[in-house]
Amino acid sequence: MGTRPNTTNVFSGNTKNVQIQQHSTNSTQSMNIQDGFDFEKALEIFNHVIANIESFSLEDVEKNNLLKVATEAKALSESSTESGIVHKSVATIKDIMLRATGSLTASGILHLISQMGV
Repeated sequence: MGTRPNTTNVFSGNTKNVQIQQHSTNSTQSMNIQDGFDFEKALEIFNHVIANIESFSLEDVEKNNLLKVATEAKALSESSTESGIVHKSVATIKDIMLRATGSLTASGILHLISQMGV
């Protein structure tokens, strides 16, 4: 009996929905993949941002951008559509909240965002 060649799998970065089956000749495997995006958590974040926009120590331009992003993404979250756009909006809000120094509310929003894995 001959030797089996070695197989090396290298994964880098974020991986999800990956399934590996080894030493299984003539077998099948299936995965049920669901878009697990949490629209409710995103909506909670957008509502907090909109309600507390004036409390953030940001320039007016950044506040206006923050309000625009949160308002547009809130509508998508309410209809549970466009998870990619909503996810990107949460990431944008995270970036802006990191610049809102000294704000307890901003820290709370960052905590909510971290729960989403963004």
